[in-house]
Amino acid sequence: MSRRQISFPPGLMGESPKRYDVVFEGDGVLAISKLAGDIFEADAFENSTSNIISSLRARADSKNLEDLGMETPYAVNSIDKEISGLCLIALNKASASKFRELMGSGAFEFEYSILAKYWRRSEGEEGSIEISLPMLRHSQKPRAVVSHRFGKQARTSFEICAVSPSKDACRILAKTVYPRPHQIRLHAAEAGIEILGENLYTDTPSPTLRQLSPRNVGIKNEELFDKPVYPRIALHLGKISFTENGKRTEICAAEPKGFIHLAKKLSLAK
Repeated sequence: MSRRQISFPPGLMGESPKRYDVVFEGDGVLAISKLAGDIFEADAFENSTSNIISSLRARADSKNLEDLGMETPYAVNSIDKEISGLCLIALNKASASKFRELMGSGAFEFEYSILAKYWRRSEGEEGSIEISLPMLRHSQKPRAVVSHRFGKQARTSFEICAVSPSKDACRILAKTVYPRPHQIRLHAAEAGIEILGENLYTDTPSPTLRQLSPRNVGIKNEELFDKPVYPRIALHLGKISFTENGKRTEICAAEPKGFIHLAKKLSLAK
């Protein structure tokens, strides 16, 4: 059975039409999975009107959205433009208030997949750490900074799931109960984790095919071997879980094809 979709005509989310599979439908809420580069909702870091929430509101009278029971959509979670993954959308204001209160009470958990350079922890320490550092938007630059005086509390745990055979890369699972903009990326940098493709909080280029498969150099379209295998930040919000009235709900989104391809090249596929 095919999934229902949310679609946008050309001009709303760019020059080309956009379609998103609805990966979850619940009472007053639904979820889609976005690609890196798409903006979920305008915020202090991204104020473009070409975002999913604004585009949904611009199409409030469309049959596509009426069939989904959508009245006035609201974003429940935060997710950076630069990363891929789940977007939880409340169908009306009352549902938005309910789910945001649930999130604020710690009833939610957000899980992220990361591909990074090998994370060299100190000898004797396990490959996991919890970072609890308050965050604040930089006053002049589109980035977050640690601020113990003015920042909002944020906590992220990181755990190594797998290490590449060459021991130069690893797969990491990050978790938080309340994701703030740029939280995972800032906390990862503070933990010494270099996420592949991250160029704001660390300078960590995504590897090219030439670097990962040097024996293939010399075949046709050789210039393609100098392009990144995955030209995005290798960070994906793949799972959202929450508990409501004693019932646990889990929402999952598959990693993007390019992310999976890079993971395979690093021998870090799930």
